[in-house]
Amino acid sequence: MIQITKMTTAPVFTDYKEILCKQDVKNYLTKPSGLLWKVVVCFMLINRISESPLLIREGRKTLKSLQVEIKKITDQLKKGNINPGIGNKYIGGGITESRTRGGARVYWRIREGQIEILGVSGKDNQQRVVNEVLQCFGGQ
Repeated sequence: MIQITKMTTAPVFTDYKEILCKQDVKNYLTKPSGLLWKVVVCFMLINRISESPLLIREGRKTLKSLQVEIKKITDQLKKGNINPGIGNKYIGGGITESRTRGGARVYWRIREGQIEILGVSGKDNQQRVVNEVLQCFGGQ
């Protein structure tokens, strides 16, 4: 969701109390007039991991050791960065894998303007999670 809050030459701050996401305010300077545009970019993250017992179990294992790394990726996704971490890999069915140097992987896709988190893994359980994510969500 992109919402232009105001056109002004002074900073604009908007307090959103919606549950959508943290807000990321980006400034754009228009060349002809020199006006400052504040644009609030919010993406809702939908957690779909709970739809599979295997994804829940593997996600718990992963969070024990890689919680901080996974949070970094999901925070970047909330801000609209669709290339978080050290790179993305398309795994099929419209699903992307984002990874970190520490070995965390987050599997996600964009559906109807919302980012869906489909699974998380480390290097050790990566193939099990990829297979389950593709089985559960790959054909949708």
